[in-house]
Amino acid sequence: MTILVSLPRTRPRAITPGLFPAARLAPLAITERCCNRCGSCLKLACPAIADVGGEALVIDEATCTGCGLCVPLCRARAIGPALRLLGQSG
Repeated sequence: MTILVSLPRTRPRAITPGLFPAARLAPLAITERCCNRCGSCLKLACPAIADVGGEALVIDEATCTGCGLCVPLCRARAIGPALRLLGQSG
């Protein structure tokens, strides 16, 4: 005898990075030599991405939650994980 059980269907809920401390991911950074300043990432209106007038746009590591929404927008593939060497400041 087989018993079929109907479970309620629920929609998966997205976790908003930065909402909970455990959801915070590693910050992203823009590689200066790859950025062509096209401004595609600025269209997100992310508070972590800024145009400070240098050779490339910048991502503030303190504000970046690492959500990754800007990565596929970058045609130059200049956005990636912020890698810092131990003992290096700045």
